[in-house]
Amino acid sequence: MMLAHLAAELRKRGRRTLIALSNTDHPVLYTVLADGRRVAVLVAEHHGTWWYVWGRAGQASAGSPELAARMIDPSEQGNVTDLSRHRARLGARVPAVIAASELTAVA
Repeated sequence: MMLAHLAAELRKRGRRTLIALSNTDHPVLYTVLADGRRVAVLVAEHHGTWWYVWGRAGQASAGSPELAARMIDPSEQGNVTDLSRHRARLGARVPAVIAASELTAVA
């Protein structure tokens, strides 16, 4: 469940994720960053506290998947654009609905 929360936060940042389950009790979350690097994330318990662990030294508390997602993928361009806010900034320049006749004209 902890990896699922982290996967959701990474998807909000525009990253694809995959949680792989094996025949052990150790699932792994995989993601690819904007620069093409692959990252594998594990969840580990240390003295009663659960942690996300990745790379050589990456770690964050599993209690804060949003913070962990920002640490794994610090790029701001990875964030998914809120299209409703983006459209509001563009104003009337973007039509709300494209007519079917306009689509056939493009094709």
